[in-house]
Amino acid sequence: MKKIKIVFILALIANFSMAQVLSPTVVATGGGYFATASASVSFTIGETVIESYSAGSVGLTQGFQQGGRIPRITGQMTYNNALNSPLNGAKIYLKTLAGIVADSAVTNSAGQFIFYNVNTGTYVFNAATTIPLGSVNAVDAQIVLKHFVHMTTLTGMNKTAGDLDLSNYINSIDALYIAKRFTFLINSFPSGDWLFTKDTITVAAFPFAHNLKALCFGDVNSSYIPPLKTDYQNSLTKAGTQKFSDLNHVEIPVIAEEAVSLGSVSWVMELPENGFEVKDVRMNTGKGQLVYNVSGHELRLCWYSAEPIYLKNSDTVFFINAQITDDLLKQPNSIEFKLTQESVFSDQFGRELSQLPFRYPSLDFTGNPGEFFISSNYPNPVQDITSFRIGLPEDAAIMLRIFDLPGQEIRSVDLGNMEKGVHELQFNLNNLAQGTYIYHIEAETSAKKFTATGKIEVSR
Repeated sequence: MKKIKIVFILALIANFSMAQVLSPTVVATGGGYFATASASVSFTIGETVIESYSAGSVGLTQGFQQGGRIPRITGQMTYNNALNSPLNGAKIYLKTLAGIVADSAVTNSAGQFIFYNVNTGTYVFNAATTIPLGSVNAVDAQIVLKHFVHMTTLTGMNKTAGDLDLSNYINSIDALYIAKRFTFLINSFPSGDWLFTKDTITVAAFPFAHNLKALCFGDVNSSYIPPLKTDYQNSLTKAGTQKFSDLNHVEIPVIAEEAVSLGSVSWVMELPENGFEVKDVRMNTGKGQLVYNVSGHELRLCWYSAEPIYLKNSDTVFFINAQITDDLLKQPNSIEFKLTQESVFSDQFGRELSQLPFRYPSLDFTGNPGEFFISSNYPNPVQDITSFRIGLPEDAAIMLRIFDLPGQEIRSVDLGNMEKGVHELQFNLNNLAQGTYIYHIEAETSAKKFTATGKIEVSR
């Protein structure tokens, strides 16, 4: 046997698509497969390398020089979308008609797989993946519903992916499954999460090539690009003011900022962490099916309809009925919402819409708080103007005093009598030197006196 130093093998490995790092005798990182017309090499991590080479095909398996392994069945697994996205890390099984696993392989980053240990015969493909379910939302529920009422037609894998209860029919029950999954009311489908082509092949000679497809159950519009999450870049801003007087009943409208026709709404919005409880959500229409849920600090809403709603600019899409606590009123801009990237919409044909603008109003409480409160000043540190929020369950006389750290009073402001309710107090501190000060606020009613004390940091 002709001896060739390991340097030659290292030269082959240097051409791999994945860069490998080798010492003279040890494979240091990674693993892979490489083939030329006369040789094939596969290797894994950290095994001893034999310093020899035989003419003809070569296999380097588990780091040891062995007889050659020739790829017999090859292929690629891709997601059933417009991009044919490769599915990385999927486990592919090749089974006999009796259900016995003849060989298995794992797809690489290009979705490619290779079977070595098979003979001619008839086989069935099976597959599995740990990639999470993706892009199943109200758009899919709308399309499933439109398929049921014969307003559109699903075919092939997409039709199979819509049968979530494995009833061999697609109907409103499947659409409701999708809505409940999107809103986290359920965490699985009866069908499972992934659908793979289970093709049967008859292999009479090698090499043999066959490609496979995958699709998430429920993703009937094939919008998922695994494993990514699509950012639809819709926006939600705060604009305008809405007054309310009852903390137990606050109705907040979500408003479209441009004319749009909607067939579905998938809405995921972050809520204030404390002091805000969603009591109900209702669409500004009698059409369609609405499912919503509060999961953690998120409102997850799924609405879909076979008939669209037509919104003009400044029309309300839906209302949130909430209950707010006194604690939330103490903080400025405390009622803030944020729309997440999962939110997506569709038109009457089930086509996804993105970059839609929405708004909600700032809330101005005009009622009476349940108890007296004074918030910390904001901003803090402050350069000139600082503010306090004060809640009065009854009319009171208000006095503000500011002291330096040794305790000397350097300013007092008599605000006189203020009516019960929530007020915002502003003070100009631009004539104070930089430093730390103590504020003391008194609110005195006919029967009680309330006080609050804190620090103000003045920066210049």
